[in-house]
Amino acid sequence: MKHCTDYVVYHATSLDIHSSRSPLSGIDSHGLGRLKPIYCDRMDNGILYASKPIDIISESETTALVDGNLGLGLYIGPHCMQMAIDKAKKHGVGFVACRNSTHYGIAGYYATMATDQGW
Repeated sequence: MKHCTDYVVYHATSLDIHSSRSPLSGIDSHGLGRLKPIYCDRMDNGILYASKPIDIISESETTALVDGNLGLGLYIGPHCMQMAIDKAKKHGVGFVACRNSTHYGIAGYYATMATDQGW
């Protein structure tokens, strides 16, 4: 469970956003109930890492390909979505694809990120 402790400390903000919005949105399957069986157990088994860098593999003005290095999707997802939003603000469209990521939480959260910023 050492990896799980690292995860909770390192990603407290991402965990809070997803775990608190999940039940409030009526999506009980994506809240704190996933902490141990999904995130902690996967870290203990070496198939998910609490703190891996996010690498940009290729990028243009409107697109990017990102490698999450099997890091936590709950921080990789918002990072990629913010990149896409920033590209859209500047160029009218933004598309970011990610490989080697893990569970990213509630899909609808990412649309909310865009609408909260005027998109």
